[in-house]
Amino acid sequence: MRKAVAAFTVAAIAVAALSVRAAPSQADRAADFERAMRTLFDSMDRTGDGLIDGAEMRRFADDTFAMLDADGNLRLTYAEFRNLDFGLRGLAERHDRLKLYADARERIWQRWRQPRPREVTRAAFRQHLRGELLRVSRGHFGVSYAEFQQARFVQDLATAFR
Repeated sequence: MRKAVAAFTVAAIAVAALSVRAAPSQADRAADFERAMRTLFDSMDRTGDGLIDGAEMRRFADDTFAMLDADGNLRLTYAEFRNLDFGLRGLAERHDRLKLYADARERIWQRWRQPRPREVTRAAFRQHLRGELLRVSRGHFGVSYAEFQQARFVQDLATAFR
């Protein structure tokens, strides 16, 4: 009897240890992505009014571009653009989604590098980010969080965490 109880206890501990070491679930990925997107939205919404207005979009686009533009020439190469993070790289690594995350950034690059095939200017970066946000706006003076979630670049990033 003692051996059976001991064997059961060891088995229960082993199962518990395996479940702790197991990769995060899809629900965990989705919740982590939701928190990261909320943080990104809140960082864009500097006034805290729940809407990202035109000035906040421009400021965010310009600040993000400046962080990426390593050589300061006001043009992003693909190598510089690959550093686009939005606070998700660590999350992608944690959930073993780095390849999917890279694929999402590649889709964004393919769109945003137009009309120049090898680079993205600051004006184009601003225009594309702002354009994708404004396309989902419901006509009021800013983009709400629900609308932000529908922006094409956010949807691209979300595919890495589904």
